[in-house]
Amino acid sequence: MSIKLKFIFWLVKMLPASIIANQARKPSGLFGKKIMSPMFEAANRELNQFMLACWKKAPNQDVLEIGFGPGQTFPDILKKIPKGKLIGVDFSKDMVNLATTRYKSEVDEKTMELYQATIESLPLADNTVDTILTANTLYFWPNPKENIKECHRVLKYGGQLIIGFRTKEQMAVLNLDYSVFTPYTFDDVEKLLTNSGFQNVTIKKKAAEPFESYCAIAIK
Repeated sequence: MSIKLKFIFWLVKMLPASIIANQARKPSGLFGKKIMSPMFEAANRELNQFMLACWKKAPNQDVLEIGFGPGQTFPDILKKIPKGKLIGVDFSKDMVNLATTRYKSEVDEKTMELYQATIESLPLADNTVDTILTANTLYFWPNPKENIKECHRVLKYGGQLIIGFRTKEQMAVLNLDYSVFTPYTFDDVEKLLTNSGFQNVTIKKKAAEPFESYCAIAIK
């Protein structure tokens, strides 16, 4: 395990569970931007890379990332869709502002659109995007059954939804506030997708430190 990850785990154990959970849910303020956001970037790197590896990409795709944080996946996504568009939705104003500053040229050139919005009401028309990517956000969705249906709504037919997540068992070893954070098992995620109209639901696994990474992949 890297020194940075060791520090992250130490910090998670030292800080109150409510602070960790609320900042993971919605990074905000100077503490969120300067401390928590870089920490989450490091902790999420393996899962984000696995999520992108599970994506069946094409150069003309329009891709939506939900809960993009500071936009650490954006460069990799943009390289793979030179004829498409990247749309980002995050409900943290601070993260939207940070990503907008980081990727000003892409936003100005209209190859990227960033919105402050919630999973409950995505600012997109029906059947708009080819792929939805989201990692480590499911635990914070207020109404998962309805929120998954909102993802289904904006996907084109044949489009794919990829959810990167950690399991309930993995999360049990962390210092988390479960009034903010809802953990999921494999079965929970599979049933949530199947019951919301998605097809060909599969869950893939990749060994990594300090946790294995998991991605649920589903087709509209």
